[in-house]
Amino acid sequence: MDENSLTLIALTALIIGALGVGFGAYSMWQVQVGAINGEDGEDGKDGTTTTIVTYDDTIEYPCSSFTEINNSLTAIGTGFGIITIINNISLTNTIKINGGGNYIIQSTGATIFFNGRIFDIRNAKSLTIQNIKIKINGNFPGIFIYENDNPVHINNVHIFGAVKNGYGFSISGSDNVWISNCIVENVTTGILIDSDNVWVSNCFIEKTTNGISQYNNYENAHIYDNIIKNCSANGIDLDGINNIVEGNIINGTGSIAISVGNFYNTISNNIIENSVGDGGIDLYANFSVVEDNIIRFFKKIGIRVNSGCYNVIAGNIIANSTETDVDASCIEIRLKGSYNTIDANGCFNCKVSGSKVGYGIRILSGCNNNTVVGNTSLFNEVNYQSIGTDTYISGNNFI
Repeated sequence: MDENSLTLIALTALIIGALGVGFGAYSMWQVQVGAINGEDGEDGKDGTTTTIVTYDDTIEYPCSSFTEINNSLTAIGTGFGIITIINNISLTNTIKINGGGNYIIQSTGATIFFNGRIFDIRNAKSLTIQNIKIKINGNFPGIFIYENDNPVHINNVHIFGAVKNGYGFSISGSDNVWISNCIVENVTTGILIDSDNVWVSNCFIEKTTNGISQYNNYENAHIYDNIIKNCSANGIDLDGINNIVEGNIINGTGSIAISVGNFYNTISNNIIENSVGDGGIDLYANFSVVEDNIIRFFKKIGIRVNSGCYNVIAGNIIANSTETDVDASCIEIRLKGSYNTIDANGCFNCKVSGSKVGYGIRILSGCNNNTVVGNTSLFNEVNYQSIGTDTYISGNNFI
């Protein structure tokens, strides 16, 4: 068989595939690798040349109503398909993804509205939801992922509350979820995590009560490169194990910018500004690391170790308390926090009006065997105070 004939057959297959249609769907042919033996030899057998051809039929379902979306999910079954929402939809029920298939759900810029959960995800081999706007009304999550341990990726989804209620995302008992490049605003909690192995990156969360919350000792959340603004309570609130919070910008929280409990967490390279509640980072964890963060214009505390032990607080810059009514500290260890290390931090300009005091580094009574080395604490009302027991001090600049 000559190469011209082979090329003609491949092109014919592409044309037939492009014209193929089904009920509520159309077919797109895309690149997959397959091998066809090359030119025949004179003995009538295939020759040694191999030609690579490409084919793959991927079914796309354009949808403009809840019924069409539901029918498309049924048609996909346990296979693969793309559902494209082509106009705004006011749902009559929740979109339930429970068929065990491989799905991509996207839109051409459409908004979905419902007085309840928009997406309920319980059984998918793989799922991507992308390029969709979601408007919620009521104490419900916009996207609810429940006991689904297969890969779920939510990308470029905008969730906003008609009133300040409900959740943007709620992830319960579902490993391997990645939320990226999403916007969540005007809800109670932007992202609620009750699962292991959840990644949240490059999201913008604003005007919520809590930005990102994790409960119940779950593990391995990776929260990075997000912007969280104007939360009336906490920006990031994690009570789990082996979590990483890095590279986030948090501005204008009403309570604590980052609150972390449990064990083995890392909080690094975040920028925290204008906390109008207690302040920056509240660590009630053990065996955790808080390093290389910048905290400016905090209220009561920059970094506080609340009864935690064996933590490392290193390389942070904390400056400019805005407190006026109570004592304030750039770094503070309290409530029997012991065996912590405060190393190479910069603490500056913590001052409080009236009879209250602004401290650079402060270790309170009942806190034992902490280490304070290589820090610079200047221009505070009191640069350093320790009334704990057996504090080791070396190489600091407290002049």
